[in-house]
Amino acid sequence: MEQLAIEKRQWKNYFNSFNKRNHSRLVKLEVSDETGNHQTVKKMPLSGVSLDKSGVEIMLENRRFDEEHYTHIVQKPKNIIKDISFDGLNEILVIVDESGYTTRLSFDNLPELNV
Repeated sequence: MEQLAIEKRQWKNYFNSFNKRNHSRLVKLEVSDETGNHQTVKKMPLSGVSLDKSGVEIMLENRRFDEEHYTHIVQKPKNIIKDISFDGLNEILVIVDESGYTTRLSFDNLPELNV
């Protein structure tokens, strides 16, 4: 894996392109906090990642089931790191808050190609 830190001034643009590449892909969301590492969500479609005054918001939503949605907010983000596999096919998003805790968003599989 190759790690690439995203500059703060590029976060919004990065999230816009990240969302276009990965919208509706199945994700796994893992959070590290004062109590340890937790797998918060496994296999839920990505709706989007955005940046606003409250922090970085990760939205997951299964449109087939209206009640199935999840939002995770990383308050006071300090670093955004993109991990890329050597073949360039897998992208993992790591968000580090000012306390050093991490939120990790990874993908379960590659999107299906509609040919």
